[in-house]
Amino acid sequence: RPDAVVKLTVDSVWNEKGTLRAAAVRELETLAAQADIELADFDLGVLQPYVARASSMKLVSGGLGLKGKLNHVPAEPAAKIDFEGDVTISDLHTVDNALEEDFIKWEQLQLAGLRYRSVPEGLRIRTVTARRPYVRLIIAPDGSTNVAAILAGPGATATPAGGPTLGGQ
Repeated sequence: RPDAVVKLTVDSVWNEKGTLRAAAVRELETLAAQADIELADFDLGVLQPYVARASSMKLVSGGLGLKGKLNHVPAEPAAKIDFEGDVTISDLHTVDNALEEDFIKWEQLQLAGLRYRSVPEGLRIRTVTARRPYVRLIIAPDGSTNVAAILAGPGATATPAGGPTLGGQ
């Protein structure tokens, strides 16, 4: 049948704390899918191996939550993906590997009214709210920053301690 669909409902728990709830519909002919997704208390610590490969920082802790609608349409050369919803990252704590000091942390970062589209590419965020943000930003005499060094990848060296720090403890 050309109009046949598969409906899927997921209600699961991750590491005894995080939850994922999703209700999705997939069209069998086109393989397009639409889903209502709610993720709560996803432990970002499981991403540390990926963070370690891409940066010189350690992801100590953090929790991800999101609620929204996801659409996926298979296409060539790339699938079309759209997401509309809200995203919250709570209790984020990262450490600069070189200095072994706090790098970026916050109590909560909320992205409300987030709209992402892969085709055409676009990202809009209605509001960004940060509670207790902190970043250790060090500017060297040559104008380079520890942020650039840390995000340059594993083994990059940060500017020695003693530079200015932005944010509050």
